Amino acid sequence: RLAESPVRTAADWDTFRRLLRYLRMLHDNFARADAQAAESDAQLRAARGRAEAEMQSLRVNEGALASQLRELHRALAAERAAREAADAHRWTLASELERASTE
Repeated sequence: RLAESPVRTAADWDTFRRLLRYLRMLHDNFARADAQAAESDAQLRAARGRAEAEMQSLRVNEGALASQLRELHRALAAERAAREAADAHRWTLASELERASTE
């Protein structure tokens, strides 16, 4: 109705003011929604940054732990080899003693 004819009466002005209030309310709601979306995006970017930093830290820790594990495996293998060599030496000595005692 307002688009068809100019505002002429007090009722027309009242309707026009209500329309302006409604449009202002819509504008404010959209502005709040945009601000909330921007804040959410900022929080998401910050959380993503923290998660990436934590993942990098975990990768570094994982690498250090893997290195330690490899070193422990090497030490265990060396200990096992030394034990097997000592056992073989004992068997050799025991065999030689047995042979010497039977002769």
